[in-house]
Amino acid sequence: MGATTSDVLRDVDLSVIPSIVYETVEHARNCQQAASERLGTSTGVSVATLTNLYMRNSSKCATQTARQYIERVSDKLGGPQPSAPAGNLVQRAVAGDFPAPNEQLSSVAFRFRFLLRVLAHRAFRIMGRFVGESSVLVGEPTTVLRSWVDVSLDLFEVEKQTTVVLVYPFPLSISRQLRYIRHLRANGFAYRLAGFPYRLRSVIPWCFRPSDADLADLESLAGTEHADELMARYGLQQLLTAEEFEAATFAFCEQLRSRQVYVQNRAHGVGKYSPFISYDEFAVFNEEQIKYYKVYGRVGRFELVDDDVTLPPVRAPQAIVLIDQLISEDGSLLDALQRRIIDVIKIVAEKSNIDAAIKLHPNSKLSHLEGRQGVRHTRDIEWSPGEAIFLTVYSTAYLTFRRFGMTILVRDDLIDPSLVFGPGSFVVHVDALESYLLEQTIDA
Repeated sequence: MGATTSDVLRDVDLSVIPSIVYETVEHARNCQQAASERLGTSTGVSVATLTNLYMRNSSKCATQTARQYIERVSDKLGGPQPSAPAGNLVQRAVAGDFPAPNEQLSSVAFRFRFLLRVLAHRAFRIMGRFVGESSVLVGEPTTVLRSWVDVSLDLFEVEKQTTVVLVYPFPLSISRQLRYIRHLRANGFAYRLAGFPYRLRSVIPWCFRPSDADLADLESLAGTEHADELMARYGLQQLLTAEEFEAATFAFCEQLRSRQVYVQNRAHGVGKYSPFISYDEFAVFNEEQIKYYKVYGRVGRFELVDDDVTLPPVRAPQAIVLIDQLISEDGSLLDALQRRIIDVIKIVAEKSNIDAAIKLHPNSKLSHLEGRQGVRHTRDIEWSPGEAIFLTVYSTAYLTFRRFGMTILVRDDLIDPSLVFGPGSFVVHVDALESYLLEQTIDA
């Protein structure tokens, strides 16, 4: 007999839950409560840092949030099920109590990832003594830009004569980071490689005897000490950054702000990450982000990024393009929705005699010579403005691709991108997608 909404659910298959479920105030609250229980206090930098760590790494907190999500959507799950391979989500849950371990961040995989992070930061700190340019600076820099890849630089108007660009490890794409460093050098930026000063004498013992409390202290201390380093080296007046995904962002930026440094953060996308943040100014894309970050964040003022878009000229559509979001083919609800979207793209492209393609994410390791479900990959925007219709579930690309052509958010009964972009966003249900696209292509 299947589990019901009255059951206490455990062993939830987290891989099938859409990731936007974990970008909610509800999930942040679950993580903050878990961090408070673990540390025995509800306030302080360690609680903030541990909450941020739990947001992306705690299976216990994720299971609690997933359980609440399942209970909310149980009526829909009890009816027509998500198409294969996602399967029946309710039947993947089992009644019973969930036995939570004392230490949530203690798996071998997590410890290995954290150790790699520490070593990468240490390597960047060492290489930073030799890799970098400063000849364009006029006197001491007054501004520091924390950056990872090209998108960091795109977010700000940098004054080359007064700004030093710090480059931190970016494990998602080493080649992309190397191109970024070459760009900095070729365009005369003052830059150097940088990293947090993690203490190996504390990290190594933690690897063998992991403690969530000790990890929170490790991250917090690395953040505050790095802030002190920047002050001692540059005496900076302003920090430009896009780091709301960092666990130690609260500790790092609080320390800078206590030293009268003006901290300006710009969201690098529409996602919602560490709930505990500390910025004098935070530029975001929509009201949903403001609602989320207001709960636990310490922000002087929020700024909404200008959303004005110059629409391309109207042309007869030549292609339908799915914007890749690095969604794994893992049987998740997101994977199931994306498969349905690709099926629709193929049908509409054939009926309308136009092209069908998948625009790969910049960090994608897939080849442009490959394809999915019979739809080819491309790394480039091959069409003139107005010639392609772009589709995505909830990629930030929704905000930028509109300058290249009609861009549509796609939902189903369980995944609603308006939770990310707000109620005013342009969303089409996947059940109505084929007929809508045919109206735009055949009748255009």
